[in-house]
Amino acid sequence: MNFYIVDDDKAVCMVLQNIVEKDMDNQVVGINQDPQAAYNEILSIGKLEIVLVDLLMPKMNGINLVQKVLAERPNMKFIMISQVNDQELREEAYLAGIEFYIEKPVNIIEVQTVISKVKKHLETTEKLRVIQEVLSPNHSTEGLATDKKQDPLQKVPSILSVIGVTSEKHIQDILSILQVMEREQKSYDDLDFQGDLKLDDHQKKILTQRIRRKLKLCLENIASLTQADIENEWVIEYGNILFGYKNIYLEALKLQSPTSKGGTVSLPRFFEGLQILIKQEN
Repeated sequence: MNFYIVDDDKAVCMVLQNIVEKDMDNQVVGINQDPQAAYNEILSIGKLEIVLVDLLMPKMNGINLVQKVLAERPNMKFIMISQVNDQELREEAYLAGIEFYIEKPVNIIEVQTVISKVKKHLETTEKLRVIQEVLSPNHSTEGLATDKKQDPLQKVPSILSVIGVTSEKHIQDILSILQVMEREQKSYDDLDFQGDLKLDDHQKKILTQRIRRKLKLCLENIASLTQADIENEWVIEYGNILFGYKNIYLEALKLQSPTSKGGTVSLPRFFEGLQILIKQEN
């Protein structure tokens, strides 16, 4: 992810840059000691996700900078780092829209932990956006003939990718079963794996175990999304279709307490739920 640092102390800027870029996935794309100049530069940068900003600076304080940027870029995330330990100013900063407030002197572990949390929140938000876009009633079918309906199976890779199934092997595993269910107009429970899929009992066991293991990870992913946005209607509706809300709830409990058993994956429910999703707008 791309970061920008605003602090009138050049030494602090360098320390923060070193901490941010210890993670090879992070890049500091700009540093500025002047908040007004920083404001102009931040708005000019095309891809910028997180800004680390000092509170007390000449010309413009950090709270004002946050407010001005968010008025133009409402999705930008701010982490405020300041030596001021004042509860009222801290509350004002949170009301302005910052994600976290860190006190100086800088603690490396604290900064890394906070950055990790903000990045995870951004990634989860983006994942929710992609999911909603993929399954939206107005999801683009550009490139398809306008007088033909989209093959519902074409939606499968997109749906699977946003719940965490990205490898070609796992996608093909799931498609192999779904294609037969569609072609033969059968439910999962009615499938004849030997006759319909040409698999003996051993091959069936290997295939279903591989799918079940992957879907268990997807269930964990959906559960984490509910924690990030517990009121999101998409998570509740589509998560329930694919896994069942009870299982999502149990998996969310497991994320909070590793001693919890967690939810279970039902292959019949998942495949029949997937059929519902791919046909909703066809």
